[in-house]
Amino acid sequence: MKSKLLKNNVFHFNVQLMYSANRDKLKKAMKIHIKPSDYEDYDFEDSIDAFFYYHSDLDMWFLFLNNKEIPVLAHEVLHIITRLCHSRWIPIRLENDEVMAYFMSWYMRELWLFLYPKKKKDETKHSKAKAKNNSKG
Repeated sequence: MKSKLLKNNVFHFNVQLMYSANRDKLKKAMKIHIKPSDYEDYDFEDSIDAFFYYHSDLDMWFLFLNNKEIPVLAHEVLHIITRLCHSRWIPIRLENDEVMAYFMSWYMRELWLFLYPKKKKDETKHSKAKAKNNSKG
């Protein structure tokens, strides 16, 4: 299970990311972080790719991910953006599309770096050298 807190310091809107390729682990994390009264209201299917949830006691959003495909990420980021705009009284209309586009870029980049972290140059060189030495042997 990977997790990371995305802090938006401008609008004070935080999202706790949680990812697991293992659906059972993800469901266990959901049971821990979702209030029991709210958890009972949802039907969590085995096919769940992602779930976006607001925990009112913590004043925090949670994004549970089981799928790293771009359409799933874009879908969930749109939920984040609409909730952020709504909670901060930013009207969702054509005149504000630039604001929403900036949010989309920022959240997609953060999600991407969370799910596909960049390897350090030293690690990449080391793994290439190791692979080269293993192929000689």
